[in-house]
Amino acid sequence: MHEMSLLRDAVDIVSDAVKDADVKAVTKVVLAIGDMRDVVEAYVPSLFERLTRGTIAQGAGVEIIHVPMTARCRKCGFVMPIDVNNEKSWTCPSCGTYKDFRIITGNEFMVKSIEVEMRPGGVRDDGVQHE
Repeated sequence: MHEMSLLRDAVDIVSDAVKDADVKAVTKVVLAIGDMRDVVEAYVPSLFERLTRGTIAQGAGVEIIHVPMTARCRKCGFVMPIDVNNEKSWTCPSCGTYKDFRIITGNEFMVKSIEVEMRPGGVRDDGVQHE
């Protein structure tokens, strides 16, 4: 189950990102997951909950943003959506070149954003005091 190691890395990234800030709690984590990652989305919430126990992100929600697979035609540079299960999508709609492209999105697994609750009187990353 590679979801466990991917989420463990994401929890480490979140913890590291907030460790020097005056954060009371992480309230939400948004993950960008590419369609090529073959992640079983149904596993993500429970694994995230389990891996955040005892961390500053315990109790945080997790949201997934899907990143579609796209490619850039090597001949004309056109960026196009690709569906690995549909060979018709392997032809550039701009110049007609077949199967001559480079995948540019769809393999991501990254922490897109982190929402936090700051401690009263703390200072945000941008240096602004808040109450």
